[in-house]
This record gives sequence, structure tokens and C-alpha cells, in this order.
Amino acid sequence: MNTATAPYFGHTLIQTRILRAAATDARDGFVVVGARLTGKSALLHHLAASLTAPAQGEARGGAPRPLALYVDCAQCQSHAGFWRALPTAVAGRTPPDPTGNLDGLYDHFMQMLSAAGKPEQRLTILLDNVDHLLLQVAQPALLCAQLCQLAAHALLVLSTQHPLYNLSTAVADSLLCNMTHLFLGLLEQEAATAWLAHHLDSLGVNLDILDTDDAVRDAILAYTGRHPFLLHKLGDCLAEMLPMLPAPPTLGQPLLPFLRLRLAEHGRPLFRAQRNLFLAPPAHVARGALLWLLDHMRRSPVRLDTLAPDRQSALNWLINQAVAAADADDEAITYRLYSPLLADFLEQAPGDIHTDEHSAAQLSATVRQDVETWPLYDKLTKIEASLLRYLQQHSRKIVSTEQLLADVWKRPNASSRRVQEAIRRLRLQLEQQQPPVGEIKNERGRGYRFVPA
Repeated sequence: MNTATAPYFGHTLIQTRILRAAATDARDGFVVVGARLTGKSALLHHLAASLTAPAQGEARGGAPRPLALYVDCAQCQSHAGFWRALPTAVAGRTPPDPTGNLDGLYDHFMQMLSAAGKPEQRLTILLDNVDHLLLQVAQPALLCAQLCQLAAHALLVLSTQHPLYNLSTAVADSLLCNMTHLFLGLLEQEAATAWLAHHLDSLGVNLDILDTDDAVRDAILAYTGRHPFLLHKLGDCLAEMLPMLPAPPTLGQPLLPFLRLRLAEHGRPLFRAQRNLFLAPPAHVARGALLWLLDHMRRSPVRLDTLAPDRQSALNWLINQAVAAADADDEAITYRLYSPLLADFLEQAPGDIHTDEHSAAQLSATVRQDVETWPLYDKLTKIEASLLRYLQQHSRKIVSTEQLLADVWKRPNASSRRVQEAIRRLRLQLEQQQPPVGEIKNERGRGYRFVPA
């Protein structure tokens, strides 16, 4: 599904599903979820072009393709700015705002849709970076409700870095979360190979290498990890190599070390962004489990069926972040870091990207001191083990009883006596542990705080 002006590769199933919904009267709507630099904006721009361009082989004067409306919500500075941007994208100019308030702007656009009736062209509204807007507006629940009403008039396709149900309580409680979530990840092998062929062809490099030398092709694709950002940067790296190649230019094994070196340099913005995420994961991802996985996958793959529940949850998040790649054989499915270049970057742990709280040394130390290595866990019940993991992940921070009921017991409305009794039993176990690993302090009226030994 490439356009003549801007070739696009991969995510074929996602494209097909959205385009099919746009061509019918489907009203479900979609949320395209992808980490930074995985190509969410490129996909939405490609969908916009596909929806507004004439169908292949369509005769002039035939049925028009559905109309697409693209808005980058990161450019909307406010709730009102968003409702100004939509009619501006339709009419090409800022709409009149006689009322000067949010309700007037919203009503104005909804009246535009109602006045149009049922158009021959199905309207598809592509809202890029919608999480940016939902996290900064003063009334996210109201915006969610308005978007749900908008979905009754057009097919909505939203892009976000995280699933809507993980953004905030106000968003999670809205009907907007019922939209189908589609997760962008690493590209398919065929798409990655096609992207590599596109780079080689645009540079005039002999394409026979892709058919005659599988080792070279596989090594190049392994460096990229089939990640959209690295595949994009691959073209720059190949252009640097072009002056070194004989005429007619071709690739070979001797050039692979240079290509790996340059792609590692071009990929630093991606690796830096990913490492910063690892150091400050979202609340629902256990940091200790995440760092254990990264340290383990840096050296060898892991099997899903061997992981504790919190590590499975962390692995699921890494898959959504396009960091963990799957390999399947006759015995099991294993997961590894998507590229050896990321593994090298984490191994080197450059000091120029550490945060105020975590240095490269602290990162390695945290992995080595993973709380689940404590023999104490063998003596705990399942709920006590989950409670200790949670308290350790929030070391030195006050955690309320309500927070423990919601995040550990998954029963926010349960009695606080559950927490009190579990804390009492866990304290007894901690007191008997030698050498000591820490203690749970009671912060009167506020909750509990785990203090490591």
C-alpha cells in the first residue's frame, strides 16, 4: 500500500482493517497505539492519502473515495483550540467564533456535519497525538464525551503513545475506551525487506544481493530489528557507504561492520528515548521486573511460560513499545531485544542520558538487586508476595490503603482490613529475615512506606 510520492511499508493488517471500515458504515472507531518513533504519524498521513486518492483503475466520474480529515492534536494548545482546528481543516480557514466559548465552537462543527447530511464521501477523521491533548485539557471527560458524539457522524482514527485506558482515570471511565485498539510494533519481515530494497534501488545498488546473499540481507535487517525508525535511517547509512562501493555498487560482508557502526550512531535518538522510558516506566509496570527482563534479554532470549506474572506484564509492555521481538520454533516462543544495537547501547549505558535519579551504575545495580531473588519469597503467600513487590517498587514512598486495594488486590472497594492483616503477616516475615531486607513503616492516616535495609 505505497503511494507514488511517499512509499509506506508494513502494518498491512492494520491498514486493511481501517480502510475497510472507512469504505463501509462501520462506526467502531480505532485507536492506533505506538511508542515514539514507531511511525504513527506516517501511518495516519498514509491513510489520509489513501482515503482521498482515486481508487486504482477507477474511471473518471465514478464513485469518489471517502474523505479524510487529518488533525495533529499536538498542535492544539487547548480544548477550544482543538474545536477550532477541525473546521479549519475542512474549510481551510479559521471559523467564525461569535460566542467565544467552547460550547459554541463544538456546536459549530457538529452543525457543519449535520448540515451536510449523509454525504457521498464517508468522512474519516484522523486525530494524531490525541493523548497529548487528553492529558493537558482541564476537562478530559468532556472531550472524551464530545469525541464519542463525533464518532456517530464519522469514522474516528486516533493515535496515541499509550492505550487510552492507561492515560488517566477520566479517560479510562469514558466510552472512548471501547474503540478498537490497534498496536503498532515492529514491521513484518516482508515489509522490512521491501523497505531495504527501496533504499538500495533509490541509490542504484545492485538488488541481486537480496536474492543471492541471504546472510548479508539478514544481517542488515537484524541491525534494524525491523523497527520503522532504524529502517528509515538505513537509507542515510547506505548513502554514506555509496562512495566506497565499486561501480556498479553492490554490498558484501566486508561492509557490514561499517554499516552496523553507522546505524548505531543514527539510532541513538531512538535508543535514548527507549532507555529513558525504561528508567521511568508507567505505574502499572513493575520497574524491578522490567529491568530484570532487559538485563536478561540483553544476553539471551526469554520464554513467556517461565516468567512470573509481573514479568509477563512487563514483557507485554515491552512488546507494545516495539522493544521485544518474538521468535518461534517447534518448542516455544521466545522474546529478545529487537536489535543487537539496542543491547550494545544498554551495555555501554552512556552517562550523557542518565536522569537525576538514575545513573548507569544504578541501573545495573537495580537489576542485580532485583527483589525477587530474595529467599523470603519462598515463604510468602501469593498476595503477600505481590504486596512486597509493590511496596519495594515504591520504596521510601507513602502508599495509601486505597492504592494497595486497587493495585495489589484489584478490589478498590474492599475492606481496609485486608491490607492491615496482610501487612501484619508480612512484617512478621520481614522481622525473621536474615540478613534484613527492609521494614514496613506505618505513616499514620496516610498509609505505609517500605524502607529497604
